[in-house]
Amino acid sequence: MANVYFIDGQALTPSSFGQTDATTGVWVPKAYSGTFGTNGFFLQFKDAASTTTIGYDTSGNANNFTTSGISVTSGVTFDQMTDTPTLNYCTFSSIDQVGGTNTLTAGLDITTSAGAISAALGTIYVSTGKWYWEFTANGVAGITQVGVAKAPVGTISTNGPGQSANAYVYLSTGTKGNNNSFPAYGATYTTNDVIGVGLDMDAGTLTFYKNNTSQGQAYSGLTGDFAAIVGDTGAAATISGSINFGQRAFAYTPPSGFKALNTANLSSTAVTISGSFTGNAAADGPFVWTNGNPATLLINGNAVTFGTHADKTAGGFKLRSSSSSYNASGSNTWTATAGKRFVQSKKPNNAQTN
Repeated sequence: MANVYFIDGQALTPSSFGQTDATTGVWVPKAYSGTFGTNGFFLQFKDAASTTTIGYDTSGNANNFTTSGISVTSGVTFDQMTDTPTLNYCTFSSIDQVGGTNTLTAGLDITTSAGAISAALGTIYVSTGKWYWEFTANGVAGITQVGVAKAPVGTISTNGPGQSANAYVYLSTGTKGNNNSFPAYGATYTTNDVIGVGLDMDAGTLTFYKNNTSQGQAYSGLTGDFAAIVGDTGAAATISGSINFGQRAFAYTPPSGFKALNTANLSSTAVTISGSFTGNAAADGPFVWTNGNPATLLINGNAVTFGTHADKTAGGFKLRSSSSSYNASGSNTWTATAGKRFVQSKKPNNAQTN
């Protein structure tokens, strides 16, 4: 929830609270300039200094809320999120998954399934820049693997990320893994340990941190498009944990020059007009990032009717059809004519989730 208004004694229209951005054509929030009425309030959830301040009413009426079950302790329990409609962060992808069925909660928590090797990738791939995120293990029964994987998901081995030539991981046994090679690397880790990932795609290097202590450079020479990956090893293994790309306060300060993985920190480029995506043959289909929205769109050679087959978003399009013509299980191709480029032009509003 973000920008929660209650206006006492008036019936207002959406234009009092939002507007169409002239650059992107996307509906965005704007500051409300009217009165609130006696019982009115405005909850921004912006002050996470304490569980009291996060419930403050900023309308001027001081109709403050008492919070319950809210944590403002840094790390995986921190409940204030800055992932909003005007600032999108990377999360686990419900589409880009390997092996067994994973349980994903709120896009940040993962539990892998027993009986099959499982892994899930992040929603944002990067080929340049310096990026940092954290994974906190909530439970380890088997071997956890944390690291990065090269696009597309089909190139990742179903025998485990470390078995793949296109994945580079740090295992809970203290080894590192790539292409079925698992040499000694760093310290072992287990429940409640925080594994930081420092991916420098400008230098092509990957470094891992255990509870803020660098384990040294694990890999170099990385090129291409990489996403975060978390998985397990062995048919009897199950793991659970939480990932954080910066939408909540990090447990530790990122290395100098490294950024949170969100759309505001991505380089601004032209709108992509062609590509492929992994479909799921479901009405709740994948989101495809194009750095803008398509004016017209063809999927597998079929013309898309927006609102029926797919929806436009600020940064791409979202499939909403289970038809194999538009969202076949497996690989789909698309071409578009460019609409408006994604521009991070508005200061994001804080959001609260519990």
